[in-house]
Amino acid sequence: MDEGGGKEPGAGYRPFVLEELAGWGLVPRAGTDPAAVYSLLKSIYSYEIRRMKARHREKERVLGPQPLEDYRRGLFELKERYRVLKLAWWQWVE
Repeated sequence: MDEGGGKEPGAGYRPFVLEELAGWGLVPRAGTDPAAVYSLLKSIYSYEIRRMKARHREKERVLGPQPLEDYRRGLFELKERYRVLKLAWWQWVE
């Protein structure tokens, strides 16, 4: 994600946002559009939700109706892992 010409990593991004992004191996450079990074992370999050839904559906197909507690717990855990998405992308920068 280096669009900033090799400048200091994350210049302009809030420190806690950089910590969160590093958890996914994302290290935006100075000049990297926060909206683009947000969009990428949102896509990864959406993919994980779709994967979780598919696993739940497959389990129901094989074993019959399943309680939703595990599915809901998984969704909650995803929301916590991707908590930086609770902020709008413009709140990622100082």
